[in-house]
Amino acid sequence: METSTKLHYLYILLFVSCIICGCGHNPHADKASGSVKVKVTFDGAPVSTARLSLENNKTKLGGSSDLGEDGTALIDQMTPGDYVVTILPPLPDQVFAEPGQPAPKMEDRKDIPQKYRSGSTSPLKVTVTEGSNEFEFDLKTDE
Repeated sequence: METSTKLHYLYILLFVSCIICGCGHNPHADKASGSVKVKVTFDGAPVSTARLSLENNKTKLGGSSDLGEDGTALIDQMTPGDYVVTILPPLPDQVFAEPGQPAPKMEDRKDIPQKYRSGSTSPLKVTVTEGSNEFEFDLKTDE
C-alpha cells in the first residue's frame, strides 16, 4: 500500500474519531451550575437508604441521589433555580409482580412521612445558586 493511501486512511480514521468522541466539546460547559449537599433527619436521627430528588416545577429540570448512612446526599451540576425536594423509600428488590400476584409495595418507613414523598405535597423547598449549596431538613410526622 502506498504511503499516500495510508495517510488518506489515517486522516479518515482521525476525522471519524473526532466525530464519535465529540472532540471534548460539552454543550453545557458554559452554563452556570451548583453542587448541592442535603442532610435529612427525622426527629434528629439521620434518614438513610432513601432517594432524595429535586425538581423545578417550571423547567422540569432536577436531580436525585441516594441518602447515605449519615443522611446526606450530594448532587452535582444542578441548574440554579427553585426546587421542590422529595424523599422516597427504596424500591422493592422485585420491581415487577409475577402474573396473578399483587405489585410489590414500597417499604413502610415511619421516618419518611407521606407528605415528603410527592412534589405536590412536600413542604421542602430549596433555591440552588451557582457554586456550593448546603441544606438541612428535619422531617416531622404527618399531623
